[in-house]
Amino acid sequence: GLTFLDYYTDADGDGYGDSSDIAENSCTPVSGKVTNNLDCNDIEASINPDATEVCDGIDNNCSGGVDEGLTFLDYYTDADDDGYGDSSDIAENSCIPVSGKVTNNLDCNDGESSINPAATEVCDGIDNNHGLNPLVCHIGGSCR
Repeated sequence: GLTFLDYYTDADGDGYGDSSDIAENSCTPVSGKVTNNLDCNDIEASINPDATEVCDGIDNNCSGGVDEGLTFLDYYTDADDDGYGDSSDIAENSCIPVSGKVTNNLDCNDGESSINPAATEVCDGIDNNHGLNPLVCHIGGSCR
């Protein structure tokens, strides 16, 4: 007897047939078709069950998840570009770095780059380093 197999359209040529295609049953190979229907995006050859998942908001490997297995971090706005994020900012969770944002929220004054946890405290009436090493100003402007 003849062996009949189900064939599915492989429009992008990646070796995986369209998961939404209706099978064509045939005893001989069908041009442009394959014997599986595992491709979740048969328009893009780089998206298929053997693809590596990358951070792009797409299910690259047809697993049913988006960006699964990747490391996500919280990013906070760093408006003054001092390497410290705004302590009052709401985190943006992402698997790729976010422009203008950093992975900490330690800046209590994100409008002034000279005020941050790494700043040197000076006697100017401003908490330059967020109280980590405050200097006490005395009459006459001396500090200790």
